[in-house]
Amino acid sequence: MKDSWLIQRGVFKTRENKTGIDHIITFDYMGSAEFEFGALPASFERIISDYDKYELFMTDIKSMYNVPLMVYCKTEDKGDVLQIIKKLSTDSIRLKEWITFQYKITKSEYSWNEPKENFWWDIENDFMFFFPANDRVQLFKNALEENVKKFKERE
Repeated sequence: MKDSWLIQRGVFKTRENKTGIDHIITFDYMGSAEFEFGALPASFERIISDYDKYELFMTDIKSMYNVPLMVYCKTEDKGDVLQIIKKLSTDSIRLKEWITFQYKITKSEYSWNEPKENFWWDIENDFMFFFPANDRVQLFKNALEENVKKFKERE
């Protein structure tokens, strides 16, 4: 697994007239061509096609409010993914577009820099991570299952 370069930012926000993951997460416009032209759908199709190899688990990485981070990745990639996320939490990896994940771990010194995103998706290494609040874990599971069902119906 290579170091992250393309991480999509998102916010948990229910959207009407959408299904699956698009129903529960609003994705930020990233501003680079690498995020366009089907990059997210391609990553998501790889994830859904390997759905049985993936696991959603809680980590020991905690937000500044002591909320543990949830990660969704292939079981075999857990160690590598956690190493990448730990680097991201200390802003040790240069990304194509900036994210504020590290400021969910440690408060920014700049008051204007309050992070809005609460969902991140590495669209090259095909893993996702977020801080669970309220019913986000169940919403996420339900959305994935809905996408898997639609994917299997297409086959």
